Amino acid sequence: MQLLSRVFTTDGSPHEQIQHSFKLNYKKMKQLKIVQVVRLLAITGILFGISGRGLAQTNYCGSNTLYSNGNFEGFSAGVGAGGADVSVLAGGGGTLGFGAQSLPTDNRVADDFTNLSTWTPTSLTFYSYQTGSTTTSTFTDIPRIELWNAPPSTGGSPLYVSTTNTILTNNWTGVYRVTSTTLTNTTRPIMGIQVAWPSNFPATLAPGTYWLVWQFAGSLASGPWQPPTNATSGNAMQYIGSTTTWSAVADGTSLLPREFPFQICGTAAIVCPTVTAGTPTDAPCFGSTGSVPVNLSPASDGSYTVNGGSAVSFSSGTTFT
Repeated sequence: MQLLSRVFTTDGSPHEQIQHSFKLNYKKMKQLKIVQVVRLLAITGILFGISGRGLAQTNYCGSNTLYSNGNFEGFSAGVGAGGADVSVLAGGGGTLGFGAQSLPTDNRVADDFTNLSTWTPTSLTFYSYQTGSTTTSTFTDIPRIELWNAPPSTGGSPLYVSTTNTILTNNWTGVYRVTSTTLTNTTRPIMGIQVAWPSNFPATLAPGTYWLVWQFAGSLASGPWQPPTNATSGNAMQYIGSTTTWSAVADGTSLLPREFPFQICGTAAIVCPTVTAGTPTDAPCFGSTGSVPVNLSPASDGSYTVNGGSAVSFSSGTTFT
């Protein structure tokens, strides 16, 4: 049985962990030091739950999605309270969310992304919840966003830091964070907070691998908490302000490495092929106003290279995206 109403957390904690009960007298359990109980829970994992699947979070970018870092863990449509969608804690897991609260301890989270062409980002969307919230968002700010070109744990400094961020959208995603035995619990509605691409970040982002660092501010005492994605491996990181240290993120019970959901909206430059057979027509890459498919004239198979890469078999009418 899970006692979901009891979590080992106070504002500023690094994570929100569920409490399992065992063949142990509860009155005696209450007398244990909290550290002893946490250790007991961490080493005694109970298997339960529903595996992740499907599209989870609201798409705040529409057709202008440059990047999405994955779906909410254990997404299941329509099985929550009032037919809401849910994000279910994975079987064997114990951490509902990871601390990303700006106050009182300056906790932060981070994850990476890779772009293969030049991007013109317009916004970023992050996802979080505060335990005890209604479906009206309690989030007041994204007080810090950083852009790195290396994992922040390696030291050094971020490329850019933004401490003044404009919120564009701030609402409930339609998803509750729950466990497999509390599917209709409504105390953890996940919010989507979309902010404008920071004005002091570069307007265009060259191809490469980057890291985003972010944190939340909210009006409730619990959290804000960062829910994970359904990825079964990952390299997300968390900064604990009280110790000023970065570390890899893992579930506190299953020890599964985690990823965090986020979206980047904007437009991307088309990666144009260099066609070495025939004459290409009707393609933006070659100066016309036609559609993306590249047609050869005369229509014949051949080969092409993309940005100086290896030659690849090509058939007339192949679509480049």
